[in-house]
Amino acid sequence: MSEEQVVTNEQQVETSEGNTEQQAAPELSQVEQKALEMGWRPKSDFEGDEDDFIDATEFVRRKPLFEKIDHVGKELRETRKALKALQEHHTRVKEAEYQNALKQLRAEKKTALEEGDADRLIEIDEQMAEAKAAEASQRTQQQQQAAQPHPNFVQWVGKNQWYQSDAELRSVADQIGTAYAVKNPDTSPDDVLKYVEQRVRKLYPENFRNPNKERPSAVEGRTQNQGSERKDGISDYPLTDEERKVMQTFVRQGIMTKEQYIKDLKSVKGE
Repeated sequence: MSEEQVVTNEQQVETSEGNTEQQAAPELSQVEQKALEMGWRPKSDFEGDEDDFIDATEFVRRKPLFEKIDHVGKELRETRKALKALQEHHTRVKEAEYQNALKQLRAEKKTALEEGDADRLIEIDEQMAEAKAAEASQRTQQQQQAAQPHPNFVQWVGKNQWYQSDAELRSVADQIGTAYAVKNPDTSPDDVLKYVEQRVRKLYPENFRNPNKERPSAVEGRTQNQGSERKDGISDYPLTDEERKVMQTFVRQGIMTKEQYIKDLKSVKGE
């Protein structure tokens, strides 16, 4: 066999192998194609933890939940930005008022000098000294308030021990309090704390129940649980391992409750 024939045969083998590889490449299903357009990646391209990978069908089903998480995150960032802007606005207003007062006193002092009114000069100097002392005191107070929590807040935390012991509930409480304060700038801090406590208890009632007080008898408990499961369709709703893992993550991070997750999941599945 000539050298030219050997080269030709090798090229044919390479071409044949290439065709085999191309033919072996799996075709994307309609669901996988849709998932790709929504940001999904097949397992071969997935760079995260293998346990976190979800298939295309599950990704498409969860997309509304992912979008809800993004929406909540954006709202929180906007709320914090608005609160910071509000604080800066109040600081600028007070600073402008202070500077205007000094400007007015300086003008009056100049007039008193021109008129030789010694008594008025002394009075103006005292007013300027008081204004500067008040402004300095206010700055010091603001710095102390920023460094140390308000006594009412300390008392509230003592009453609501969950704020210190449960990081999830604390994060949710901070978000609720910040949003409520921005939307209601005239509300007192005590009212904000009261609102936060009410909302957290309503969102997470299971964290504030007395198990000994609410524990029913065996027969009564079975009857009530069966009735509850038949009524709400939540307690006995079947979840896959992946769905349960996602739900537990959402609940732990304060994104939504178990009931909200299952309700959204049923809506996504058209149930």
